[in-house]
Amino acid sequence: MWLAILNQNNGEGLDKMFVRRALIQLLSITACILSSVALAKDSAGPAISCHDYYAQLNSRHAQTMVAKAMISEQLYHEGLSAIEDKMFVALQLCPTDALLFSLMAELQITLGQASLAVAYARRAVEFDAAVWQANYVLGTALCMVGDCQAGLDYLRHASKLEPTNLRLQLNLCSAYVWAEQNAQAIASCSSIIDSDNKAVLAQAFYLRSQANKALGHLQEAEQDMQEAKRRGFNAKRDVLQVITPESVLRALQK
Repeated sequence: MWLAILNQNNGEGLDKMFVRRALIQLLSITACILSSVALAKDSAGPAISCHDYYAQLNSRHAQTMVAKAMISEQLYHEGLSAIEDKMFVALQLCPTDALLFSLMAELQITLGQASLAVAYARRAVEFDAAVWQANYVLGTALCMVGDCQAGLDYLRHASKLEPTNLRLQLNLCSAYVWAEQNAQAIASCSSIIDSDNKAVLAQAFYLRSQANKALGHLQEAEQDMQEAKRRGFNAKRDVLQVITPESVLRALQK
């Protein structure tokens, strides 16, 4: 039954890799469902809401990503796998919740499963197209599987729904670079830079340097790169909410 979550309607986006992965995880997920008292109920006993599931699992995912630089690779992946197991439980109990499907899509990107992320994110948008997270992660995932033109439409829509989210704006800037729409990338990154938000400035300068370099603006590109480095940009450490700088680098090298 749990596999039917993504099989309902036309099951768009599923592939052989997912089927193999799902079968391998069947026993552990079933066991998790049967012993899910800690996740499904609070200490007093009543079932928690779908919103609470999302809040708990989103926080845990964010904390695990932040801890990546401080823990071993094995512990990092074990942490993500534990979250994934709990996500399967949550999706069983909240089978039409757009936020939870969005989070599962984001988790799949973190795990390096972009094609699975597209499948989950599409379901999230189907359930509620007004959820910015659903549009955000679908746009990102589409870019990561090579369909950045379509991805840009979802990222722009997400930006309209959540215009003050600079992390989202940063992903939109990334997508423009991926799609080689460098003039738009420069404008988007410049808007982020003008906000003077220290949490995203280094990445914005880095991405603008790549767009300037692609347009042959070598002096501007070098200035932006130096500014990114001065602000501590580090491709091995800095991560965006979904897209990592390492992923951006791989895309730019294609």
